[in-house]
Amino acid sequence: MRTIVGITGKIGAGKSTLIKSLCDDPNIQVFDCDAVVMSLYDDPHIKKQLNDKFKSADRDTLRALFIKQQNTIHLHDINKIFARPIYDFFIQWVRGRQGVILIDAPMLFENDMDGLCDVTIQLSATAATRLTRIEDRSERTGELFNLINAHQWSDARREEKADFTLNTETYVPVYHIVYLANQIIDPYLPKVAIYAGSFDPITKGHLDIIEKAAILFDILYVAVGINEQKTHLLTSKTRMELIETETSHLTNINIVCYSDVLLAAARRCGASYMVRGIRNEADVINEMSMNGIHNAADSSIQTIFIPADPKYQYVSSSAAKVLLTSHTSNDPKGVVDVSWMISDNVRQQLMIQQIHDHSNDNSVTANS
Repeated sequence: MRTIVGITGKIGAGKSTLIKSLCDDPNIQVFDCDAVVMSLYDDPHIKKQLNDKFKSADRDTLRALFIKQQNTIHLHDINKIFARPIYDFFIQWVRGRQGVILIDAPMLFENDMDGLCDVTIQLSATAATRLTRIEDRSERTGELFNLINAHQWSDARREEKADFTLNTETYVPVYHIVYLANQIIDPYLPKVAIYAGSFDPITKGHLDIIEKAAILFDILYVAVGINEQKTHLLTSKTRMELIETETSHLTNINIVCYSDVLLAAARRCGASYMVRGIRNEADVINEMSMNGIHNAADSSIQTIFIPADPKYQYVSSSAAKVLLTSHTSNDPKGVVDVSWMISDNVRQQLMIQQIHDHSNDNSVTANS
């Protein structure tokens, strides 16, 4: 799930301040058009166009020229040079991203970037207020302000195209504007959950829960726990790779690892829900106890219990490893049927790891 929100406003309207405050949410990402422009000054094709048009490709030189001549035609010309590359850059950048994407664009409507957006927000304030806010940005703030102000569309024209307009002059405290913006953006934020475990290895029981949770939530983080005090058969890297393979048919899965408490991992992911699988009565008792602890620590993150398919009632990573280990120890060439517990790909990885561990044990014995 992805929603693109365009945020724009004339110079000094408070756009950057608002966006900075909104970025505390991990599920909100920002595409900063001004930052892209700065990077494009190093592009050889852009440099050639600037030199051909203005006899210089140096940003400071161009800025001084524009301020001196106070000619909005220059800004129109330079905008034409950068508009298309910014658009193309965004199309590449946004590919594969999820959640809410904020486009921070002073020229959102002027460059038709609003066509990329699901929602547009316009910030407005009087020219006097906006000038006061940016007085410390440059020695020639007034001249630069007047030039850019004349180049941008009027607030009235912008408001005709914007889905929402926030008056940043009326609400002086920043938190008022942030609150109003959140009321607009919140409905578009994805429902994010985290499903954690050791996954040593991932079983068909795990996959059953993952598939069910993937339907319920827009984004599901599968979190591999790393505990230095526990001995794992598979490395965290291998466990994550196996999960990636087993869930390749799902498009809204992100795989992460964590070594601290689960609540901290959930907060980093921006998850509002923790998914837990329930196989039997023992799981219910254990998970309800953990839910009480989590709820006391952070009631904003809710636990969602998902019943496992009855055929996976007795499936666990430990059971799969025990079956394989005991069988291969007695008959290394034999094949034990664990297909009801783990996929063939996972079984092969476990076999490889056990052979590797067995070889290491024999090497140690021989050396001793």
